[in-house]
Amino acid sequence: MLYDMFTQFSDESILQAEVHKMTSALQSDSRDPDTVFYAGMFESLPSSAQRDVLLKSAEKSGNAVDHCRLMLLLLTRFPDTRPEHGVKLVDTLLDTEKRESLPSPVNCYRKLLVCDTIPLVCSSPDIDVSHKQLYRWLQKAMEFYICFLTQPPCREGSKGPVLSSDKSPLKRQSSVFGGMSRHAVIEGLTDKESVVPDPWERLHELMMTIGCRCGWEINMASLQEERSLSDKWLCLKDLYNKESEDLEDSSQRKHILYSATFLLYQCVHNYTVAVQPELFSGSTSHSAPLVLVEDIRNRAAVKERKSGKPVKKRRKLEAGEDRGTSDDEAGQRSGRANIQMSKTGQMPPEGMASFRTAIDCWRLLHKQHAMEKDFTRLNQHWKTEGWVWLQSFIIDMLLYQGDQQKAVSLLEELLGSCGGRDPDDNRQTLLRLSLQLSSCHFCLGNYQRACELALDAIAELPVEAQPGDTASSKQQKADKESRQLLMLSCTEADILPYCVHVLVTCLKRNALGESEDDMSLGHLMVMLQYDWPSQEELFIKAVEKIVQQGSFTYNIFFNYVINIDMLEEFAFLKTPEGGKINLDLLPVSTIAISRQRTVTRGVHKGVKEDFRLAMERQVARCSEHVDTLTKKFLTEERDIILQNLL
Repeated sequence: MLYDMFTQFSDESILQAEVHKMTSALQSDSRDPDTVFYAGMFESLPSSAQRDVLLKSAEKSGNAVDHCRLMLLLLTRFPDTRPEHGVKLVDTLLDTEKRESLPSPVNCYRKLLVCDTIPLVCSSPDIDVSHKQLYRWLQKAMEFYICFLTQPPCREGSKGPVLSSDKSPLKRQSSVFGGMSRHAVIEGLTDKESVVPDPWERLHELMMTIGCRCGWEINMASLQEERSLSDKWLCLKDLYNKESEDLEDSSQRKHILYSATFLLYQCVHNYTVAVQPELFSGSTSHSAPLVLVEDIRNRAAVKERKSGKPVKKRRKLEAGEDRGTSDDEAGQRSGRANIQMSKTGQMPPEGMASFRTAIDCWRLLHKQHAMEKDFTRLNQHWKTEGWVWLQSFIIDMLLYQGDQQKAVSLLEELLGSCGGRDPDDNRQTLLRLSLQLSSCHFCLGNYQRACELALDAIAELPVEAQPGDTASSKQQKADKESRQLLMLSCTEADILPYCVHVLVTCLKRNALGESEDDMSLGHLMVMLQYDWPSQEELFIKAVEKIVQQGSFTYNIFFNYVINIDMLEEFAFLKTPEGGKINLDLLPVSTIAISRQRTVTRGVHKGVKEDFRLAMERQVARCSEHVDTLTKKFLTEERDIILQNLL
């Protein structure tokens, strides 16, 4: 009787309301009496009547999302309807999304398309769809899943996916990497509909399903999603080697293209979550971000060993000096480097494996012209130039490959894009960009720019409640023959010693050169305190130059020099045994003091007394934290430090 009423009076509002309650009950997980009643009412209808109710209700629906929900019910309950209505539903969702001009692929239409509709349609053997259409569907699916996994944090008042409350009764999605936990509520969908469990597994399964329909020669066991990264890469490499002679064949080239692209972005996501978890919404990681930089301490040592010259013991602290402008640049592009993890940095075990596998995939996708062209077109379609996390990986890859010039171009572009944003929101980004730029410019021989950027990085350091143990935070110098990179945590314990070493290495070129440059010499000695006593030999060189000059002027000496060994050495230089060196170290120049005194007898005695008292006060400061003092020096004296690098 209900079905007869539906067919005869389908436009009646009361009847439409009852039918709506039935279809809503079918989509609900609730077990309340009304829901159970209406679901039972629908189940009591004959099968043909159920089809008609769902189909006609979908046709009458004025909302595209509701229409899709009802059609999905139809396709799920009655698989034989998929050949007739499945492809139509796919086209409807594609057209609706295009018409709405939504800013992000993570939207209600795309989610219903790639997670719910396309898998149903592709599972039907009777559906006739062209390979071109299937590849279009796969591109849409890959774009959605990748963008879903890499959604940036939402700012207050912004549109887009919102993180649900921790109190949500729904099961929260968890990424296998970096402590990520996300449950993005997609606008236009319910909490339940917004959940996408195991995104990479679902995308992999869909890719294999579409690949089978497109004629890929698939060994299903070899590309199981649960296999290790090394196994996946070896399988992909074997596939490429097998098909490399016939890559003009579109089917097999597409197989390699999509398989390599899938593995590339999965590995890039895993790596970036480990390195920069703050880029992604739902991150629960409390670890500091990481940053990849050149190990400048190791560069000169490797270069000297390769030249066959013995490394002099006296110059062991000068490792990192590079007097040329990248004359070993070709050697730097050997393709691989050793990466040393900071003692304070934390990365999941698969983090570095993901990074290297991603680089292998990137190289494979650029090996052959047709493949590279397809990959470039795919990225242009997805507008990957706007994916900050991908640009971050590309920079790290360029550093890994020793291509600092290209890395600088990309880093400068990203640094410029930060100009109009809130500085407080950008501190970590500015810190990473400045540090990597400093590292690159140092390797390219642009020392003044390297120092300027190192000082910029120090200015962006997070405020830490208690200074760390300076001695334990110093990076260990590698003794390997290959290039070394450092993975530092974005904390003062890692960043400050690295920046100080950049500055020391650049400043000593002026300070210990042939010309007299007391300011550079003074700046150098202030910073040598930070890594004491390992920098003692370099300090001795500085003292030898002062003795050779017979005088030394540095009027901010007593603001920043607190190292007891240094103070004792300078006190000794004033004695006859030390050479009675003319030291002008007081805040007010001793020359000015001499001119101000009206009595000439005892002038030098008065200056000596001032010097002695200043030294006594300075000794009392020896227990101050050298970390805090160094940061203060590099912040407050930034301008004069840079002037001495000109």
